[in-house]
Amino acid sequence: MSDETLNRIAGWCEAEDDLSIDGTTITVAGDPALELVVEIGGDALALTHTHTVPHAPHGFADGAIEMLGRRGSMVTGEVATGANSTDVHIRYPIYLDGLNRQSFLVGVREVTGTVDGLDRLAASAAASLEEHPTREIPAGPTPPPSQPEPKPAAAPAPWAPTHRVPATGMAAWSSPDPSVAPVANLSPGVLLRVDEQRGAWASVTGSNGWTGWVDARILPPIGPAASPAGPSWSAPSATRPAAGSPFPIGSPVGLLGGILMVAATFLAWGHWTFVKALDLSVASVYPLSEWFTWSQPRVGMVLLAAGAAAIAASLIPAIRPGLRVLAGLLAVWMSAGLLVTALVNGAAVSDLLDHQLTGLYVAFVGGILAMMPSTAR
Repeated sequence: MSDETLNRIAGWCEAEDDLSIDGTTITVAGDPALELVVEIGGDALALTHTHTVPHAPHGFADGAIEMLGRRGSMVTGEVATGANSTDVHIRYPIYLDGLNRQSFLVGVREVTGTVDGLDRLAASAAASLEEHPTREIPAGPTPPPSQPEPKPAAAPAPWAPTHRVPATGMAAWSSPDPSVAPVANLSPGVLLRVDEQRGAWASVTGSNGWTGWVDARILPPIGPAASPAGPSWSAPSATRPAAGSPFPIGSPVGLLGGILMVAATFLAWGHWTFVKALDLSVASVYPLSEWFTWSQPRVGMVLLAAGAAAIAASLIPAIRPGLRVLAGLLAVWMSAGLLVTALVNGAAVSDLLDHQLTGLYVAFVGGILAMMPSTAR
């Protein structure tokens, strides 16, 4: 193992209150303390530990084998049964191209969690034996019975969260491939366990057993001492962001509408009474012109604010889409109102095709686009 890799691991251990390292041996504080050995391979390193259970109860070895081979876990190993004890050799691999502090700490907690599960399995098997005292522990290998006994259910290793979905929520994929469409949109605050990391991708598991791949760069850790208490798991939303991007736009069409609304403020709005939206009072919008003679606010100022609101609501998922719809409705109302006002004031239909009305029509189209439902599915 290279000194550079060992130095990185040593720094990560020093930053944790319950970890220390001596050479290639990592000690996890506790009662009793747990020792892990770091081994290096061609493209991955492994965290290993041999857990010995003296006088293991009947059924413990089978339960340990099922625990090491459970679906979705990176933990592997072997079980060796002797005359007086049973040794469980635990191994957790970490690919070198994804080795960082997060993946290292996840591996340490996975190994320690497996050891805790083995201890609970041994205690459960021993308690079952006490309830049936006539059942003896075999002294050694025995011939198989004519009818095999049912295997006791193996106690699964505890699920311990390591990360939390950011406040903006995030997309999830079935595989680490940005060319395929996401399969879900995870709700903000949901707790996840990182099982593996490959570059910018992280394989995660939820409290209900759901698994998927997410963008590890925006997945914040919660630390090894975090409690599982937190937002309860909710089924992933059926609404998915656009495929191929870990940072999707909530509504691309709404974003375009907001940009058009802002741009329309600086274009020509007519030649019979005004030039630009900034020159026109909101009171001039039909039928307000019949009731009020306001000089402020100007149509342009209102349109700028509405366009900025539509842009923000399209980019930031936390902002409700109702704000974008309201901004678009305001732009449509003002532009359509001004067309009606022009006709009432004697403008000919041919005048409405004048190139100096570019800003008015751009605002109308932008408002329509801003009110459209999100296309991110």
